[in-house]
Parts: sequence; structure tokens; C-alpha cells
Amino acid sequence: GEVNHMSKLPKKRKRKHKKHAAALQLPVQTRAQARQKYFPRFYRFFTERLQIRRRWPLYVVGVVSLALFIAVCVMGGQVYAHALEKQTLVQTEKKLQQEVLYWQGIVEKYPDYRDGYFILARLQYQLKNFSKAKEYLQKSLMIDPNFEQGRAFEKMLTE
Repeated sequence: GEVNHMSKLPKKRKRKHKKHAAALQLPVQTRAQARQKYFPRFYRFFTERLQIRRRWPLYVVGVVSLALFIAVCVMGGQVYAHALEKQTLVQTEKKLQQEVLYWQGIVEKYPDYRDGYFILARLQYQLKNFSKAKEYLQKSLMIDPNFEQGRAFEKMLTE
């Protein structure tokens, strides 16, 4: 008759194998035959062993949760980058304001200093105070009407 190879296995494995064989309603077979039927292919492990058919809502929730987590991480990174950019702009604006105060002190002390008014005009332009930029530029051009950089900047302001 048929040789039962199960007697050669240790007792723990024998019980475990018989337990799985009984759960699958398989006749007692050799270990290789049982393994071949129990795990015939890799993809069947996911469909039969993990019982995806009964638990698919859990897997859908898991995948959706993972997608939401990734989206939150990406959006968080973008928000952080925007906050850093805004902080940099605020710091730049403060620095420009300090420079304006410095150069206002210079032109008060030296009212005929053409370059001081020109620098003030450019600083006001960077701060988007276009009317003050034009005002300082006009003072610079009144001091020196042949100031080439001033004329080029005037053309840019009027465009």
C-alpha cells in the first residue's frame, strides 16, 4: 500500500500538518504534497490564506488611509515651504525698511547727494512704493539732470 511519510516528522510538525490538512479537508499526505496543495502559488496565498474576499473593505480602508497620509505629508511640506518663503519675504522687507531709514538720514545730512536719492528711489521701488520712488528719483535728477542711471530708471518707472 501507500507509505505514510508523516511518521518521520517530529510530533509538533505532525500535529501542525494534520491540523492544516484537516482545516483544508485534505487526506493525510506527504509533506511535499500538502505544501504543494496548500501553497500552490504565491498569489493564492493572498486570496486564500488572507481571505481578501471577505476582508476587502478593510484593505480598501487601509489603501485609502495610506493615500490620505501621503497627501497630508505632501501638503504639509508645501505649507511649510510657503511659510518659510513668507518669513524670508518679511525679513527682506524689514531689511529694506532699515536701509531706507539709513539713507534718509544720509540725504538729510547731505541734501545734494545725488546717489543717496537714487538709492532711496530704488529701495522704495523694491518695497513697491512707486510714488515715493518717483519722488526720490526726481530729486536725484534735479541735482544731476545728466545722470544716465537715473534716466534709465525713470524710463523703467514710466513703462
